[in-house]
Amino acid sequence: MSTYTRSPYGCLTCKQRRKKCDETRPTCQRCKQGKFKCLGYTHLECSKPRGPKSKGLSDAPLFSYEPIRLPSSNALGLPPGAKPSPAPMTPVVRPRVYLDRPSLPPEQRRSQEAPSPFIGDPYPTSIPHVLRLDSEHVHKVIHQVLSQFSRLGFRIFMPGRIQADAAMVRRAYRSDLLRWIMFLGAQITQMLLDGVGRKNYLDLVRHLHRQIVLDSPVSLNADLTTRLGAALDLAFYAFMVSDSTTGYSLLKKTTPLWYQFAAEYPRIRPYGLAVSLSYTISAPRYELSKFVLWDIICALAFGVPSILQYDTDDYSIDSRQGVLEWVYGCPLPFIVLLAKINASRNSGLPPDSSDWRQVEIYLKQWSPKLTYADKESRTAIARLAIQECWRQSVHIYLYMGMCGADSADPHVETCVRQVVRLSGTIEDTSPLGLHLFIPCLIAGVAARSECHRTALQARMYASREANSWILRGADFVSVLNHLWHGVAQRGQAVKWEDYVRSRCAMFVIE
Repeated sequence: MSTYTRSPYGCLTCKQRRKKCDETRPTCQRCKQGKFKCLGYTHLECSKPRGPKSKGLSDAPLFSYEPIRLPSSNALGLPPGAKPSPAPMTPVVRPRVYLDRPSLPPEQRRSQEAPSPFIGDPYPTSIPHVLRLDSEHVHKVIHQVLSQFSRLGFRIFMPGRIQADAAMVRRAYRSDLLRWIMFLGAQITQMLLDGVGRKNYLDLVRHLHRQIVLDSPVSLNADLTTRLGAALDLAFYAFMVSDSTTGYSLLKKTTPLWYQFAAEYPRIRPYGLAVSLSYTISAPRYELSKFVLWDIICALAFGVPSILQYDTDDYSIDSRQGVLEWVYGCPLPFIVLLAKINASRNSGLPPDSSDWRQVEIYLKQWSPKLTYADKESRTAIARLAIQECWRQSVHIYLYMGMCGADSADPHVETCVRQVVRLSGTIEDTSPLGLHLFIPCLIAGVAARSECHRTALQARMYASREANSWILRGADFVSVLNHLWHGVAQRGQAVKWEDYVRSRCAMFVIE
């Protein structure tokens, strides 16, 4: 009986479906006839060898069918008695290539799951085995990564702007390291969303992050883009499986990689020290801008100086490169304003009146913009409400963090009421509510009435585990409770530094 060998130059969809491709470009006819989304041929470029094979790596396949072996120790997790985050209430769009497959019984489903790459030593000092794109296991790895990460699609503020599935496939085919880190993320996602088989992934996450940052054999032949992206992925896994301080610790340890990669873009630090924020948040590399956003948000929430020093004088931003806003929901100009207020607050010097008035004028003139087409009007209204919540909360942070006002200031009280009212228009089951964490935290610091505090606390507590918005909002509920039942009890007016002292009392930054 004759057999044929599939060409290695077929499209990505046919490769994943293990079908013979006719190699028609840009879209193969087999995908068209089968009504599949053709993912094209870009993976062929990504799969070209980038350098000589390492002598220290084995020729054996990386993946096996043995279950993952992880150490069991007391990792920091949810508060006692807290339940795992539920799966999103709204439908999640999955890749078409897998939607068309019929549902399988558990036994067959397990046989199609990707095998675990963690064999023997749970703390490898190099990638355990070589990952080959023609390996019989690679399609299972990509399948599991796509199927699990697509369940997190509800966290994206404007999902239609981002071809997440295609981007994940390109990342997974780009390097052995990214494919390995993404597979680990898929296992963590499945654990958190399904609420079963909980393991301690934190020690492994820390170990891999250390190996990547230190340029160990784990990151052998990986370029700076790959290493920075993998390190940020691991920092976010730490936010998911542990707590905000642990994730922030890994973020800070990623800083050397950020500086190395940023050196390839002279416009990021044109004068050698301060980072041009207006350029960086719309920079051509998402890894660079994502680190910057995380740094600014962490500095605000923890009340600490930012890791990087920023030039915040320029508000002109290329909105066409607004990937950060599409993902996280924060309008790009507000990132610059938050960094400016952070720097002023941490300087310990009285602000120049022209500086804070310039920010105030900008905020008053800015208005939410409907730039995203939603099928339902209530969803479009919710996005506008979130943008306005950001504007109102930056107003609060300006008055309290930069001008030194307290929570009894009439301008602050008005903004708090607006955040509470607007956040209340978004349904509790809407995934868009995750993007309210920082506006609700800022408003929570200034909230003086019990009904406002209760509403804001509920919004923040929803941000945890797989539902985290960068930081875990639930971690900061205890900080606000310390503030509310301390110096702010019975609605007493407080200043921003009172919040910082409550944060220091509840948890320490490494």
